[in-house]
Amino acid sequence: MIRDITVHVQGTSAGELRLAYAFDLAERQRARLTAVHVAAPGRAGGRERAVAGTLFAGAAHERLTPARFVAEEGELVEALARAARFSDLLILGDGDRGAPPGELARAVAARAGVPVLVVPDETTSFGPSRRALLVWSGGPGAVRAIHDAIPLLASTNMRVELALVGQESWETKDALIDHLARHRVAVESPAHVLAATNGLASRLAAGDFDLLVMQAGAPWTAPSSAQTPTLIAS
Repeated sequence: MIRDITVHVQGTSAGELRLAYAFDLAERQRARLTAVHVAAPGRAGGRERAVAGTLFAGAAHERLTPARFVAEEGELVEALARAARFSDLLILGDGDRGAPPGELARAVAARAGVPVLVVPDETTSFGPSRRALLVWSGGPGAVRAIHDAIPLLASTNMRVELALVGQESWETKDALIDHLARHRVAVESPAHVLAATNGLASRLAAGDFDLLVMQAGAPWTAPSSAQTPTLIAS
């Protein structure tokens, strides 16, 4: 179950969209939402924090979701990891504070030990996810990512597709499908084999997915141009 969600909030239009996405998800999961703003050292009282706080107050108005705003100061990765350690899910943008897409999420996931949901800065996808792509390699990183995603996958009537990477994924896919069925997650058939490093980009382009689940640091990392919210785990 997901009962505690943390979201990184900034005083930007992308931060405002991400906050709305996080509130919608928290409402569907009946979770508490913690919005965290991280200021660079020595800039705790800056204008961006005031704007972020105003955005939070506006988003929280008329919402029933329990929510709070937390102000942190320091190095971004460590501050976010510290804030997320007592939550079930951390939501980040794909280019927070100028970081290359995906780099911040991988660094925070490794330090925080909780799954990270990366919401593209230009996302317009709100409401329950309806179609998910699970990248399965058969290894422990993929196991962790899919287990972390089960509460999201099982909470809606979602269409789920498997993308297979490597021989072990093919040999274990039936066991994975059987396990997911125990959680009332039905996987569409057939599974797709990602034969090359650009296979994931091609599959995302071909399908209408609004959730991607994969392990952090994999060689088949989602392309930086992807506009699909992505759940990763270390």
